[in-house]
Amino acid sequence: MSHTFSVSLVTPQGVILDEQVVSLYVSALSGEMEILSGHEEMVVCLDSGPVIVRYGAQKTQFFYVTGGILEITNTQTSVISEEATRIDALDEASLEKTIAAIEERKNRSSETYAKESRHTDTQAIRAKVEIIRRLKGSKGR
Repeated sequence: MSHTFSVSLVTPQGVILDEQVVSLYVSALSGEMEILSGHEEMVVCLDSGPVIVRYGAQKTQFFYVTGGILEITNTQTSVISEEATRIDALDEASLEKTIAAIEERKNRSSETYAKESRHTDTQAIRAKVEIIRRLKGSKGR
């Protein structure tokens, strides 16, 4: 039997997840990490990317976070992020439309600041689309 530990996923909007899990996968700035029960205490900066929560062999949840902090203590593991979205809630087609609209506005705008801001927005959305594609491919395995 696998050992479980407490994981919470928190954003400014509230607690997205607060469950007992078997493992937690995150994209840290230093690389990808999988956390299991009994992991050493630490605080890690997260990159934008997937957070995969495994409850056991049969149940897994996929999230996308826009960076943040991972804190592991003896009693709790917390992912704190500005934004966290369940992958099931993301729609690849609508994200592609958003990218196209941002690109169109960017091409019509001559202000440097506006272009830089929209470029960053486009990069974040493209990253979400890539994560969706990767995770959809891994669900079938």
